[in-house]
Amino acid sequence: MAEPEERRKGEVALIVGGGPGISASCARLFSEEGMRVAVAARNPEKPVLQKLAEDYGVRCFGCDASDPEAVAALFEDVRKELGAPTLVVHNIDGRTLEIFRKEITEVDPSLVLATVQNSTYSAFLVGQQAARSMLAAEPPQDGHRGTILFTNASAAFKGYPKSGAFAMACQGKSGLAQSMARELMPSGVHVAHVP
Repeated sequence: MAEPEERRKGEVALIVGGGPGISASCARLFSEEGMRVAVAARNPEKPVLQKLAEDYGVRCFGCDASDPEAVAALFEDVRKELGAPTLVVHNIDGRTLEIFRKEITEVDPSLVLATVQNSTYSAFLVGQQAARSMLAAEPPQDGHRGTILFTNASAAFKGYPKSGAFAMACQGKSGLAQSMARELMPSGVHVAHVP
């Protein structure tokens, strides 16, 4: 059986929610480990993503992760161009400046809905497509079909004043990850929640 480092060579990682922090760090690390890396963002032309493409060969894809058809198309495009991802990272928290520091009596309900759609709902859509892709693949000898990671914030554990919508979205993402982990682990798909 191949060593874990050797096995990663040529495997595909997909990071959904491309930006200069966690997503860029993951893209660099995964590339250095020999993985083929795809990063998806609403705007794949962001300078940070273009720099990753130039320096690390990262493939950039456009995707609104709150749109079920766009997420399904993203997974199909990545599969066609790079192969089926065995590592998927959802790194979207849905926060906007307009939603923070608003009292519960003052916050605009449409902003709350947008926060949940861009965080918890997009995590569900990405997790669903990742699970479908991984479960469809023939499991390797060690039985590990893939890993799905959900990044999050401390609001996943504790709601702070004037941030109810953000806490709600983060805690929903945490619950989704826990449920998926218990459901998919017996089939060889690892799911982790990383606040």
